[in-house]
Amino acid sequence: MFHKALMGDPFSAEIYLKQNHMNIKRQKSKFTLLLCIYFIIFSPQVFAGKIDDFERDATKEKVEKRRTPSKTDKIKTTLGDEIASNCIGGCADVFLSKMISSLFINAAYFGVVSWHRSDSEESSLRPPYSEQDISIENRKLGQALIPIFRVDLCYQNVESDVEALDLRTEVGYGPVSIQARTTHYIEDQPDDNIDIHQAHLLYRMSIGDVFEIDLGMGGMILEGDDNNSGISFTTPFLYHPKDYFGIEFRPSWSSIKGNIIKDYDLDLLLGWRFISFRAGYRWLKSENESLSGPFVGLSLRI
Repeated sequence: MFHKALMGDPFSAEIYLKQNHMNIKRQKSKFTLLLCIYFIIFSPQVFAGKIDDFERDATKEKVEKRRTPSKTDKIKTTLGDEIASNCIGGCADVFLSKMISSLFINAAYFGVVSWHRSDSEESSLRPPYSEQDISIENRKLGQALIPIFRVDLCYQNVESDVEALDLRTEVGYGPVSIQARTTHYIEDQPDDNIDIHQAHLLYRMSIGDVFEIDLGMGGMILEGDDNNSGISFTTPFLYHPKDYFGIEFRPSWSSIKGNIIKDYDLDLLLGWRFISFRAGYRWLKSENESLSGPFVGLSLRI
């Protein structure tokens, strides 16, 4: 038809051009449709960022693989149980009972030390297995250990396009306190964010006037594309030999849907009694992903 148009048939040429234009439009429409389908299907995988990867890994459903024990396994288990019960069981029971009782006695004592240190009057206390009392130095307002009220603020750099703002508050007296922590992670490319909330009831133990160990139970909430929660355990270690210097390590372990989330916070504090500058590193890890990086901030307390 196009040959006829060239030979002087303008009507045929017009029809040919219209049909050709329609074919091109159909091809463009098909290409656009295929492109849209591709982005709908594959864009979550292509553009998923670090925060999204962490959330999926920390909240994935665990699939337990159970293996039926063989006869050999049963024989080994039976022999192992028999050996343990006959040869080791008695000694192990005695050792564990003494160790656990000693641990609880000392934990109770160090908690009492925290109570006496919070008192305004000078006091003395007799340690376990000792025949002499020791004087307890009272805590001064603004010191970092066993605070009445404390606020920690910090900024964390995870990667070039991932950062976080962190707020931790603690309220208590003597050996008992409650701490709450919220971390807001932000990602630029792709645009994403997640909030991680933690809360613990702490039992604070003072070892002298420069060292503190806490035991805490509570929970964690991951608030991202979905909300997921689980239990959490923490045991902070705080060492402050001077009012202007201290080192703190705050590990915690949380479980969401059977996934263990490890949160390790190590920082150095320099300043005064009521305020300190903080600098350190935080490791927040799920099984395969992490949101870890250095941080700087402030610590305020009374």
